[in-house]
Amino acid sequence: MDRGSAPHGPQGEHRGHRAGASRKRILDGSDFAGGQVSPRGHPPPLASADDRCPRERGEASLVPRERRKDPGPSRHSVRPRVPRGVDDNPRGEDRCAGGGEPPELRVAAALSGGNRPGARALRKGRRPLNPRGLNARDGFREGVRGRENLVASLCDRGLLTSPAIERALRSLDLEKWLPPELRGLAYANAPIPFHANFRGAVLPSPTALVALLQLLDLRPELNVGIVGGCAGYPAALVAKAMEGGHVTLAEVDANLREVAARNLDDAGLDERVTISDDLTEGPFQRILVLDPTQRPMREVSGRLADPGFVVSRGSSPEQLAFQKRIRSGGEDLDLSITDMPAGPPGAGEGRAVMWSRLLIRDALVEHAWEARLVGHHDTHFAEGIDETFAGGPLDTKIHDLDTTRLAARRAFHAAYILQSLGELEDAEDLYLRSLCLFPTAEGHTFLGWTYSFRGDLNRAIDECKLAIETDPSFGNPYNDIGAYLIELERPDEAIPWLKSAIESTRYCCYFYAHTNLGRLYMLRGQTQLARKHLEEAVKINPGYEPAMDLLRRLNRQTDYVA
Repeated sequence: MDRGSAPHGPQGEHRGHRAGASRKRILDGSDFAGGQVSPRGHPPPLASADDRCPRERGEASLVPRERRKDPGPSRHSVRPRVPRGVDDNPRGEDRCAGGGEPPELRVAAALSGGNRPGARALRKGRRPLNPRGLNARDGFREGVRGRENLVASLCDRGLLTSPAIERALRSLDLEKWLPPELRGLAYANAPIPFHANFRGAVLPSPTALVALLQLLDLRPELNVGIVGGCAGYPAALVAKAMEGGHVTLAEVDANLREVAARNLDDAGLDERVTISDDLTEGPFQRILVLDPTQRPMREVSGRLADPGFVVSRGSSPEQLAFQKRIRSGGEDLDLSITDMPAGPPGAGEGRAVMWSRLLIRDALVEHAWEARLVGHHDTHFAEGIDETFAGGPLDTKIHDLDTTRLAARRAFHAAYILQSLGELEDAEDLYLRSLCLFPTAEGHTFLGWTYSFRGDLNRAIDECKLAIETDPSFGNPYNDIGAYLIELERPDEAIPWLKSAIESTRYCCYFYAHTNLGRLYMLRGQTQLARKHLEEAVKINPGYEPAMDLLRRLNRQTDYVA
């Protein structure tokens, strides 16, 4: 079945099958004549932007093929919208025994949004309720990680080993350090913004922050300097973890400096933490650099005591490591720390945490929050997100998003990065937070995709049904339900859902649903219908190999055995 490349959600695995393969081998995807592909059909983590299907920007969704630009021989062609697709049997019905039927669609009056005219599909019946609204009592919904869960996870994984830092984390309510519209992001195990402007205002992930604080080797009565405000939260952790001593926080941005000062005052730490635009209270036995763009290392080192040391993250994509400059006896020693053994006691070297991987991950997520394109990986993910949200309520080309909606979109972006890197638990948590901020069909669909990666296909189907209630025009969840039903060995129930994907009005990848239907009809021996769908898939995307391979089988009259 076909769930397609990652930017479009779980459109399908590229599964074709040798003649004579058993039904079990076909349905579990263990045999594919088309060669090896990555799990779930999406490109490998950090694949280049050229490895995914492009979207032609700036054109209406219905553009005649002859007027489309040639994407070049090395890339898939642009997929035109197919509002109704192939009409198999307009009078027939496909009942989903036990699986429910897809909601009936009707086409409302044409809407105009920027340069994207089109029709909106509406579900007959009552207006869907908001299934993922914020909990009015505390801002969190069931399943979203809280402080105790996060701290326990860091301890269980052997990443948090300092009792003093653990006590500090448990003593501070992170949500109070964030603006009200962003408090739903508190305790996510990923970088998160601490200011509505986002750019230059992103906290390090809890894992990275804990690692930095432990590298500081905090002791009583130290004089500690911190470069980068981060809402004052890291300075508060240092003050709480250290008996006595003093902290000086340097932040060059006056607005962020004011935010940190207000938060530290509310926490009752204003007497232990001095805030200014420079490190004025030196020399310092310890300096923590959270924002290396504010001060060059040469200047920071000039404020360092002897003995003492500076701890920071690398300041460029080529230096994704923890940096430590140690001063002793008038000499400086620079260390670059990429790999640090960690994990539960007795886990062994095989469980060591790769700090370089963590920092790469965090850099990608920070770039997503700040909407920065530093390298081709950022471009790959950003284009996928643009395509996923095209024409929807979080499409920045047709809507001016407020802080909450923009945070929902970028939390989804961050979750998608984590999912692509295989960090499914953290991805699930961020998809849930995106849905708490603003419910979208895209969020439900990709959350369901994450559940499918973890083997919970029934839960994935339920999430896709919530996506359809949220926005019936979004085509991905219909196709995904069909794909999941095929994987559950219920192919007959999958057909009406795949037909609904073809009928949807907001779907960039109709060829996936056509290919899935073609494959199912081949299994049922309905070769005429199979050929019609496969030819339509190739017409939409001439470079789509799974559909072409199945057509070659039909032309050779090769049996397709299930």
